Formats: sequence, C-alpha cells, structure tokens
Amino acid sequence: MIQLSQAAIKELKRLQTKQLSLQSVVRLSLQPGTCAAWSYAIQFENKPQADDTFFEQGDVRIVVAHDALSKLTGLTIDYAEDLMGGSFRFVNPNASQTCGCGIAFSTEADHQA
Repeated sequence: MIQLSQAAIKELKRLQTKQLSLQSVVRLSLQPGTCAAWSYAIQFENKPQADDTFFEQGDVRIVVAHDALSKLTGLTIDYAEDLMGGSFRFVNPNASQTCGCGIAFSTEADHQA
C-alpha cells in the first residue's frame, strides 16, 4: 500500500486541475537514478496498463507498474514547501540508502546485484 499525506493529495489535485487532467490517474514509477539505483517519478496519464496496481486515497488514484511494486510497498508521499519552493517527499521502508536529493534510493537487493 502507498500512503499520501493530505498535503500530497492537495498538491496532486492542484496539478491535475492545472493540467486539465481531472480524469487521469497518477503514475508513480521508478527510473534509473544518478546518485542511487532508483529515482521516483510522478506523472499523469489516461491509459493505465492491464497489470498495474491501483491505490486510492482521497480523490487521487495512483497506479504502479507490477515490476516496481516490491520497491514501493509501504511508501509514504508527503508534500512540503520551504524557502526553496515545494517538493514531494518520499519515505520508503524498502530503501537501505537514500540520496540527499530526496528522490533517489537503493535497496539491499540493489547492493547485492
């Protein structure tokens, strides 16, 4: 399961409205990272894949590809603003190492590969 804070839900809904993507889902995916094995990516899309896993919280529907699910289960996403602007914050219990950038991580399995 993936958890969203109220601030993250509010920001995702704001972005959906701004992009006129009210019927879209939020895709949470992993991309190869530059400072760690993986980095988080969030985007809106209208056509989820058949093997995606869906999560709903508030009015937000999140989809995750099956192959990324084991690295994202238990993830909490928050949104916070500071003097440098706003950003999503990720707390992942599967991460054995995180980068100072806040969006890259590695797991124990990545270190053994």
